[in-house]
Amino acid sequence: MELDRETSWKAITGQRRALADLLDSLADEDLDRSSLCARWRVCDVAAHVALAPQVPSAWQMAVAGARARGSFHRLNHDLAVRHANARTGDELVAELRQFADDRRLPSLTQGRRVYRGW
Repeated sequence: MELDRETSWKAITGQRRALADLLDSLADEDLDRSSLCARWRVCDVAAHVALAPQVPSAWQMAVAGARARGSFHRLNHDLAVRHANARTGDELVAELRQFADDRRLPSLTQGRRVYRGW
């Protein structure tokens, strides 16, 4: 089933809010636990989702890319970890809610995937 653009964005908004609600129900120590993603804590995953609509500048991406030695996966992980480490769980939840309706995506992502369904 292919979703139209508007339906896709409504689903993303709903999932961002649902994630914020779930994280809000967790104890602080739960946010520091390992997620199902190897080497990612729960708070790192939350930070990754919160960062998606907060599009970094080209300069920030270049610096992060150099730190990651050109590895996109390392860059993605490192940005999320830095973001998570600089915030409390409450701040991550607030960011998820603040940007839940935002439709910006980093230029490096394949935005068309959002519109073609899951």
